[in-house]
Amino acid sequence: MSELNSSQIEFKNGDRFWLLVGSDGLPDFDSTLFLASKYQEGNAANTLKNVANAVRVVKRFESKRSIDIKQRLGEGRILSRSEITKLVADCGRPLGEIKKAKSSGNVLPFRKKKVNSEDPSLAPNTQRRRAFYAAQYISFLVDEVTDKLRFDDLRKLSLEAALKKFNDMVEKLAPEQEGPNFDPERPLTQDATKKIKALTSGNQAEIAAQLFKQPKTRKRNLLIIELFLASGVRTSELARLRTDDIDQDSLTINFRRHKSESRTDIRKNRPGFKTRERPIRIDVDLMRRLVDYISAREGGRPRKAKHKYVFCANGISAKAISLSSIYRIIRSLENAFGDGWRKRITPHVLRHTFFDIWFREANARYDFRNNPNLFDQVIAAAELTGGWRPDSKMINHYKQRYVFEQASEITLRTQKRMSKSIKGDDEDVPY
Repeated sequence: MSELNSSQIEFKNGDRFWLLVGSDGLPDFDSTLFLASKYQEGNAANTLKNVANAVRVVKRFESKRSIDIKQRLGEGRILSRSEITKLVADCGRPLGEIKKAKSSGNVLPFRKKKVNSEDPSLAPNTQRRRAFYAAQYISFLVDEVTDKLRFDDLRKLSLEAALKKFNDMVEKLAPEQEGPNFDPERPLTQDATKKIKALTSGNQAEIAAQLFKQPKTRKRNLLIIELFLASGVRTSELARLRTDDIDQDSLTINFRRHKSESRTDIRKNRPGFKTRERPIRIDVDLMRRLVDYISAREGGRPRKAKHKYVFCANGISAKAISLSSIYRIIRSLENAFGDGWRKRITPHVLRHTFFDIWFREANARYDFRNNPNLFDQVIAAAELTGGWRPDSKMINHYKQRYVFEQASEITLRTQKRMSKSIKGDDEDVPY
């Protein structure tokens, strides 16, 4: 089996898709079907890239050890214990370069790039993520085989049992998530949010100077942090933001696609646009500082920038800022106020923090418990604000969390009333 490489193609609608191709340039059949199923689920391009790399690990594992997983499945078995251990270990090793795919009339060309470092091992979270998607791919192959077997075929039961053992072992061998309480979807606490707001508003100038030592980029970095907290924007959307997307008169930022952008954006890791275009209102003070940054000669966006993107990289050419630079800026917040509240902070965490506050403000305004008919209207407003599609899994995440909080409150009230009833104090205990 020849070595497969992860390649990206971009459709004319702006969506990006990843697949595995051989030395002959032809895509691998099984992995393409699996990646297509992930694309149909609405996963972002970065997620598809991670999935493609995980499947590539499985393909390389098969090639190096002369294993044919599909043949094994036909025999009613998957991998042995030692083989699963080696597969998970392979998920923690670099894969190398991504090769350029041939473009056609339906896709746009893209640039060659590297996705992995030359380090002998990857971060534990990367290994865990790859192991997770590798297990999903093998589960996909098992489902393909079992669907073709008769209901009374003993191999069907054998594969179902083997798949459960396989997934349990992968989960056991994969590294644990970063930190004892790390949750990428858990918002920051109210105290941490106040400290960050104090930092961006200028009330913590000394800490800001320690975090961002260069005055010329400090203004830009603090503005980027505040925009995440003020709008719930995605990293790719902020990186794509153009000067003509800023409407100072209406205090609005328009996050939108630009048809010609795929040909004019020369960044190596060009940001995509995940879902819906939308306008976001911001307050007067933030708009003023954003406009000042765009028009500034020094300490802000350089006039020499030859592009329309709002945020520029630190350099002579003043290129558009990269996604990795934005991530580094946000991760700097972890060291802002010492070990007392340190947590892994990413743009994704700031986005969840914004929407956690957003839903609480909506509840305070509309009182969902007493006006349940308004909840669906607020969900529609949240879909617009976050750029989610109506069938998005993330908007359902917020729905479920709200329902859970309401259920918990009712449960505690029920316990309190039952306790009053037992004590003989049945006032305010209607049944």
